[in-house]
Amino acid sequence: VSDGRLFGCAPRNLAGALEVRGLDVIRTGFRPLAEIALVAICGPPERIPAPATAERLGIIVPCIEFEPREPSAPAKLRRALRLFDVRAKRRI
Repeated sequence: VSDGRLFGCAPRNLAGALEVRGLDVIRTGFRPLAEIALVAICGPPERIPAPATAERLGIIVPCIEFEPREPSAPAKLRRALRLFDVRAKRRI
């Protein structure tokens, strides 16, 4: 936690590793530290869920539930990230 914002990092043995399901684990670039701006919970969501938040280390973060196997899952995550864009809110 820094300046009212939540940050996280990957464990050392997983940093820069990306699983390409059904193929292999590949090495890729990574950021040593990143702001956590959205909590995404995988699972069947309610049909019309109420806006939700999650608390992590005393910081309130927007939270969404989604079914990761639906074809629309990537679009839903992109939309949620745009909707809850922390950097955009700071510019206002």
